[in-house]
Amino acid sequence: MSILKMVPNAWHISEFYHNFRGTCTQTSAAMCLASALGTPNTHDGVVNLMLAMTEEMIAAGTAGSNGAATVANMAAELRKRGASVNTEWDYAGDKLPHDWVGLLRANAGVRPILLQLANAQAITDAYGHSQDGGVHYHAIAVMGIANEGYVVGDPNNPNVENAFDTYPLWTLTNASPCGLIMLDVKTPATPPPPPPDPQLAHLKAAIEAVLQQY
Repeated sequence: MSILKMVPNAWHISEFYHNFRGTCTQTSAAMCLASALGTPNTHDGVVNLMLAMTEEMIAAGTAGSNGAATVANMAAELRKRGASVNTEWDYAGDKLPHDWVGLLRANAGVRPILLQLANAQAITDAYGHSQDGGVHYHAIAVMGIANEGYVVGDPNNPNVENAFDTYPLWTLTNASPCGLIMLDVKTPATPPPPPPDPQLAHLKAAIEAVLQQY
């Protein structure tokens, strides 16, 4: 895979931890949030973030008992956790009425993107391998762009713990995107300039005093 561009702090994690099933939305959201905020910056930290979001959303009633959540509720959870949501396209049928292709082309590898799919079973990777057989509604995290397609953390792929997937545009189109959340990446604060060196300030004053004599 020849990567052209990746978002900062990009991770790939599985949704299958602690007997949870169906938490692809929180898993993809955790990958996106970690990139957007720059933290957590470890694999286990991102996993724990996913588990915390799943448990808290179930307790709050904003996710089903298996963790399944809508795009709208997931976007609200991300905002609550400090994310700046650049674009939110909530579910409006099994086909997005927006230019999701243009958005991916302009932002993949720059901003993390959660993409909800209505027909995930249609996905194949750049080598023609099927990743989500029998799966309909599913969420993935678009983390970058490569020559072969879009670099994706697919939480349902058994191999996701080992590597990112690469999905060509045509296979994402076949998977029928039906929801999307794109986050802005937090820019690190610029550190203040160091205080002036007292010795340099004293030397500068001495030079100015000498110059004033001429």
